Amino acid sequence: NTQHTYNRILSQDPKLIQLLQRLGGFKYIFTNGTRLHAKCALNSAGIATFFHGTLDRNGMSNMMKPELATFHLMNSALVAGHTVQPNVIFLDDQLMNVKQAKQVDWFTIWIHPNAIYRPLPHEVDLGFVNVYAALEFLIKSQVYLHSQGFD
Repeated sequence: NTQHTYNRILSQDPKLIQLLQRLGGFKYIFTNGTRLHAKCALNSAGIATFFHGTLDRNGMSNMMKPELATFHLMNSALVAGHTVQPNVIFLDDQLMNVKQAKQVDWFTIWIHPNAIYRPLPHEVDLGFVNVYAALEFLIKSQVYLHSQGFD
């Protein structure tokens, strides 16, 4: 059983669960992994219920990040689910993906140990050493972000 295998190698992360519970807005997964991989990984981590949708390798017509066309495809999928163009906050550990996300006018957050060094590349709006720090910042900034249209 595939899910059983994931459960053996990936466990629930109580801190990540708690942060995602506190973070408002719509959340989506944009992955180069397969749909099955995304589903199993999210379930094993205990965070699947926090995400409203997934764009994965199965839905990208054989394209993958960092191809710019995949970012346009994700942007189109997000627009289709909303009545207005949503503002997007994109978090990724791969700098090339962050740079491509900026090409579709997304707010970008680079998650990487080198993200503490300044100056950051101009395509990076914010940088954090790990996802916990990024989510804590976003939670503290929710009122401001909401006022800027980041729902």
